[in-house]
Amino acid sequence: MLCYELYSRAVLDRWANWLDEIEEELTEEELKEIEEQPIEPIFIPFPGFTKKVQPAPYRRTDPEWQAYVRVSQDEELTKSIRCRFVLFFLVGINCSPTVRGTC
Repeated sequence: MLCYELYSRAVLDRWANWLDEIEEELTEEELKEIEEQPIEPIFIPFPGFTKKVQPAPYRRTDPEWQAYVRVSQDEELTKSIRCRFVLFFLVGINCSPTVRGTC
């Protein structure tokens, strides 16, 4: 019951509030059009019902493993990946409305 409460307050309430805000901005015609469309099911994951599965170990012939070995041995490529990763997050943080207000 506690998991449901936490999930409900952290996720579902915010989602419902966001939907209410969007619905207020719609015109009567748009609301009628939405109501006429068939309802498609949505998937809402509940974290209490998951189970961890142990993955099979990599083999030397696996392409993922070969790519990992190739990248780990190339220092320039590793530095390039790190730099692009940092730049990606810096741009995301700078554009975040929480951090800056607006982008």
